[in-house]
Amino acid sequence: MVKSEMQEAGLRPGFCGARVRTITACQGCTVCQNGLIDSADLAQEFDRLYCGKDVPHKFKIGITGCHNNCLKAEENDLGIKGAVKPVWIQEKCTYCGICQEKCRHSAIRVDRDNKTLTYDEASCVNCGKCVKACPCQSWEGKAGFKVYVGGLFGNDIQTGRQAVPLVYSREDLNKIIEAVMEYFREHGKKGERLGKTLNRIGWDGLFQKLDGILKK
Repeated sequence: MVKSEMQEAGLRPGFCGARVRTITACQGCTVCQNGLIDSADLAQEFDRLYCGKDVPHKFKIGITGCHNNCLKAEENDLGIKGAVKPVWIQEKCTYCGICQEKCRHSAIRVDRDNKTLTYDEASCVNCGKCVKACPCQSWEGKAGFKVYVGGLFGNDIQTGRQAVPLVYSREDLNKIIEAVMEYFREHGKKGERLGKTLNRIGWDGLFQKLDGILKK
């Protein structure tokens, strides 16, 4: 009775056991002003492609639209975070210093008197605040995805690690997800979360596999 009514309403039950669990996501850029990616649409796509797939142990995918990290990407077996790689357009810049004020990680330094700007890419977290704040469009950037693997939250807490550099296409993103789940099936033990598997056998093998996929 309940299942038939759910089907009529276009709903389906979630999954438990050693499977990819229900995909979780924040509202993303269609609702939230901070969002850099359409998290909800991405979650629907992942739901169709991955939800319920068999793996050695439960596997959680969380998608967060920006660096505010409402869905805590690093706490999932596989987490995705919206990101932007900023590019400075010197000829448009008035050296007003707004980008420096908005940057919380001191990646941008502006000398208004001498009309210079320094961008420290190593300190940049790809939050995109400089791009959003600049009144002169002197910062540009293409939205992409940061991918984290191996996170845990619960009885054991472990921060996931960024698996690859910024990814810009959904095609590459899907390749990465498929490869991570394949690697987990190959090396994971029954009842062992991905993060535990990587701790046991080492993380480099997975990272090398993903790097090879992106270079093809």
